[in-house]
Amino acid sequence: MKIFLKTYKNPLNFKKLSIILDTICKMKGGILLKNFFGSIFINRNKLIEAGINYPIKVEYYKIINEEEKIKENKLIYGIQIIKTEYKEKIGIEQEKIEHITNDENEITKILSIMKENEVTPIGLEDVILEIKTRLDIAKNKKMSYNT
Repeated sequence: MKIFLKTYKNPLNFKKLSIILDTICKMKGGILLKNFFGSIFINRNKLIEAGINYPIKVEYYKIINEEEKIKENKLIYGIQIIKTEYKEKIGIEQEKIEHITNDENEITKILSIMKENEVTPIGLEDVILEIKTRLDIAKNKKMSYNT
């Protein structure tokens, strides 16, 4: 993976930085593509009830692991959620799960549920486990009806 950065002082720094970034990407599990799914601002009434007097934006992304696609010729989908708190000092919190499913329709359903229910990064893992459990139960029921 080539990363092009604009450098102003020392062109040798670009080469070092490129090698470092390539190494980090490989250590972290490869090349990830991040596709924007949608964003919301948390409902103002909910924030006021919780004693929060500043807006909170939540962004949802579909992650595709390109390295897995290259190795095994299949796509692996994940989710990243980024929460931005607009207070005196802007705060950003994020969480991602890279390997959730290889079914694009399933990841789209999960992202829709998360966006609709205003899931923040702290709840990502628990909500994924709950949704996956319910989807598996539904699939098993459907399969048992067909046999």
